[in-house]
Order: sequence, then C-alpha cells, then structure tokens
Amino acid sequence: MTLLELEKKVALYKDFPIKGILFRDLTPVFKKHFKDIIDHMSNLFEKEDLKNVHAFAGVESRGFILASALAYKFNKGVVLIRKPNKLPGDVMSESYNLEYGSGCLEIQENCDKNQKNLVIVDDLLATGGTLTASVNLCEKAGYKVLDTAVCIDLKSLNSFRCNNKPAKYLYSYS
Repeated sequence: MTLLELEKKVALYKDFPIKGILFRDLTPVFKKHFKDIIDHMSNLFEKEDLKNVHAFAGVESRGFILASALAYKFNKGVVLIRKPNKLPGDVMSESYNLEYGSGCLEIQENCDKNQKNLVIVDDLLATGGTLTASVNLCEKAGYKVLDTAVCIDLKSLNSFRCNNKPAKYLYSYS
C-alpha cells in the first residue's frame, strides 16, 4: 500500500483531546495496515544510518509499537520511554509542556555503555515537547541519540531538531 493510500486511512478527530485540536489517529492504520506502515518507516533509514544504532527507543504508547517493530526488523534492541510510575527500578524523569498541558516521562537508569546509541521513535510530532523531553531524558540516562523518527510531523507547530536535523517522518502537515 502506498503512503498516500495509508494517509487516507488516518482518522481525524476534531476537538480531541481538547477543543481546538485536530487529532490524527493512526489506530486504523495499525489495525489493518501495520506491516505497510512499518515498511514505509523502515525506508526512512539508509543501511549506513543503522550501522551504529543499538536500539530503538519508543515513546509511550504508540511509539512503543513502532519502535518494537523497527527493532525487530533491523535486529536491534528496544528501550522504553514511559509515563511516570510505569517502570520498575531506578528511573530518571523529564517534565515538558504539550500544546494542551504538560507531561513527564521516565526511563530506567541502567544504560548499557556498550549498547547506548538510539533512534527515538514516536507516532506524532506536534509542538516538539515530548520528543525534546525524550532526547533530553535519554541523554541524561547516558544514551546517545543518533536520530528521531515519527509517522506524522505537524511542521507548523514545531521547529524540532536533534543533532541539527529534523525528525524523519512519513507525513508532514503545515
């Protein structure tokens, strides 16, 4: 299935989660066309890009799904970036602002120094708060963030950059 055909499967919800927000929901795409979306996300990376990557870090919760599938496809590990009180053991946290509120993310502190290079993956990049917090959190935990990738980038809401480059994306909206 082409990217254009998949894009037509993205559900739109006006005024969700609050009034004034147009929410782009990938759930219908995941439900019926998951392999296609992962294949297209895989194409965002050149073989050379992945040579030094040890793991894909998924941001709760849709990012878990995408990062896990990419990790499987490329034979890499998975790191979880979660909401507070969801991970056992010692964790580090990072607070951030959203376009409609604030949030906090956590990661386990036990970064393996021999497996530290990450690509952070999420479903959607809006203001950049969540992805920026994820990058900061991973770096505080000892990881090196090599790249970021999302399905949807709402370009008009952000100027996000990691390592002086924008997130890789499948769809961009202004």
